[in-house]
Amino acid sequence: GLYLHGAPIRFAPKEQVHVPILMWSSENLKQKRDYPNVKNIDKKITHEFLRHTVMDFFNLKTDYFNPEKSMLR
Repeated sequence: GLYLHGAPIRFAPKEQVHVPILMWSSENLKQKRDYPNVKNIDKKITHEFLRHTVMDFFNLKTDYFNPEKSMLR
């Protein structure tokens, strides 16, 4: 009955803190977008990276977009 949303991270189990992500696209789309074949990301990422990655994937250009927070770069 303990829900840790908003609680200190030191109480959260690893399943709430370390969440895997899988991205898939066709070879055709990867070639069109010229994205590398990324296997592992060696930097710490957070949920904040998801929105920048989606914008990058769909080639959306806004003032908010930060390419350094895209998992595709």
